[in-house]
Amino acid sequence: MTTIFKSILAAILASILSIPLAGCGTPVQRITTTASGNPEVQIDNVDVDAVKSRLLERALTKGFQVESDSASQLVISQELKGMQESLMRLAIANSYSTPVRAVTAITFIKNPAGVKIFSRTTAMSTMPMGQVQKMAMDDANTFNTMQASLDRLKESFNVSAPSTPGSQGSGIGDISGRRRFQGRSASTSSTVFAAGNARSTRRSQA
Repeated sequence: MTTIFKSILAAILASILSIPLAGCGTPVQRITTTASGNPEVQIDNVDVDAVKSRLLERALTKGFQVESDSASQLVISQELKGMQESLMRLAIANSYSTPVRAVTAITFIKNPAGVKIFSRTTAMSTMPMGQVQKMAMDDANTFNTMQASLDRLKESFNVSAPSTPGSQGSGIGDISGRRRFQGRSASTSSTVFAAGNARSTRRSQA
């Protein structure tokens, strides 16, 4: 598959993934704008170890695998499912490749106020000869799912967080796409961590 063809296919897939699978309608828009262009959140009055520990617990509860864990970054992964896996396999893999996985790198930056967290998700598959194929998952659905997860993580530390549209409610799925946001922020992709915090969600909606 040529580089030009892959670039065209990637653009097509990005458009497809930004449309809710539940039916027709306008493409999903990002629920907020961030300085980095990726999901991010600032959590004040916490340290990196506390944030990483909570993220890791939630990731393992949701069935994620830990790819690496360093002082400033946690990398987790999960196999894609359904249409999302089929589309990504068409773009970066073939029938002989390993299952396509969504690999999410979460970076922690300590600052005087607390911890700044950045997230980036990439689809990856390994070809029969060992070549690793990658494609950034930067569509609106993936962004919204991860941003809402980070917002809920902030809320779990009992820190007053600005509410972003679509960050309330319980319609959170995981990276695999087995569950989706409903409505304007419908998601076919990854959520990671805050899904397990149902009690916190109910309190925030009360």
